[in-house]
Amino acid sequence: MTGLEHTARGLGEELQLSGDLATVLFEHSPDATMIVAETGIIARANRQAALLTMYPASELRGLLVDELLPEAVRGNHPAHRARFLEDARVRPMGTGMALHLRRRNGSEVPVDINLSPVMLVQGTFVIVTVRKKAAA
Repeated sequence: MTGLEHTARGLGEELQLSGDLATVLFEHSPDATMIVAETGIIARANRQAALLTMYPASELRGLLVDELLPEAVRGNHPAHRARFLEDARVRPMGTGMALHLRRRNGSEVPVDINLSPVMLVQGTFVIVTVRKKAAA
């Protein structure tokens, strides 16, 4: 094993042992990522989510995820969330639909969204991964 491999392996073990690996992966994901409680409240958001939504991450935390949806579809979202939780599984959101995210300034951006449920002792959480669609 080379010195570089040994250092990388040691760092990997150190991150695992300290519990920081999940945080590093979450914060450095190239996609906007949020952890949303079954109530729809955003529990955590990474830097990319803050950049995409134009909200500071500290303001995203505690925000109802519905606030990030265009007004025209916001009213239906609680029912969609409830249906998702009845059959919670990894899947894209709104297959075949043109999805948009509403930014803090009111502008909208076309996005793809993937949902990944995580069952914890505290309840069901959904990892929401949002990727801005490339301009056509």
